[in-house]
Amino acid sequence: MSPTRPAITIGMMAHNSAQFIGEAIESVLSQEMQEWELLIADDASDDATADAVRPYLRDARIRYHRHDVNIGQANNWWFLIEHARAPVFARLDGDDAWFPTTAARMVGAHSAGADIYYGAWVRFYQDQGHLAQGPRIRTGESTGVSTYALQIRHNSALQGAMSYRTDLARHAGMPLPELKYMVDYEYVLRLLAIATRVVGTSEPLLRYRVHAASATAAAQASLGYLEERARLYDACRRHVGLNPAIAEHLSVLWITLCREDFSDGLSEAVRRDWEAGVAIMRDAVRRCPTLLRSPKVIMDLALACLGHTGRRAMRVIHRHRVMA
Repeated sequence: MSPTRPAITIGMMAHNSAQFIGEAIESVLSQEMQEWELLIADDASDDATADAVRPYLRDARIRYHRHDVNIGQANNWWFLIEHARAPVFARLDGDDAWFPTTAARMVGAHSAGADIYYGAWVRFYQDQGHLAQGPRIRTGESTGVSTYALQIRHNSALQGAMSYRTDLARHAGMPLPELKYMVDYEYVLRLLAIATRVVGTSEPLLRYRVHAASATAAAQASLGYLEERARLYDACRRHVGLNPAIAEHLSVLWITLCREDFSDGLSEAVRRDWEAGVAIMRDAVRRCPTLLRSPKVIMDLALACLGHTGRRAMRVIHRHRVMA
């Protein structure tokens, strides 16, 4: 154990994680690079999570905090970022595990100047007992804006397989509490919007556990997941204020979402609003195909559609046709 400042803070969010959290902690203890601190934030678990963690607290690098009430994923995540002591932050959930070289790779990338570092990951299907490769990762160095554009299309960066400068996360601000299922994706995009240097690697950094009780499984089976997916653009449009250069790429997100079929998974009120906005957007492109060449116009139009303000959307179309 080193008394000096750690090189990386590993933030571990836990909620009813007694079954798997020991394995997650063991994967941290097994890191080839040992200059880390592990912060565990227990979001008011009502199982034996505290008992599972207690034996590990003999290691002074491991700190454990249990919230008295459930504060939700976004608040718990922000708690970890606020209490991080290292210049690099990475999140490892209590049911996943790192590979032995993960921390060293992360610290090495940031020491070389990366703002964000992300890598490949493998899925571990707990109930079936087998591994599967995750999505392909673009390797090498790129800008935050270009990686933002990539993630809009592919969404391949996973929180447990990425790290970022702690001050970058604090500048980005707190993850959005109003999002439950899309909170990770939105925050990845927000970090990319303000990052300069992003480095990707094809080396696997994380073993991502998929099991019936996981948050991901619950999310994808939930109507709330579909509703948040339909509303994702509204959350992400705030990123333009952080970096106007991402406006063009954000318009791609709207077009992508317009192609998805949410009709069977949304509440009646959200479905009506969504379908009305999509109809306006499709009609606009039919009337004036050159809209797709103008990021600013398509942003204006998408914002108009999102609020189902049809007359405003038609004014955008008319103004563009006059100027064209």
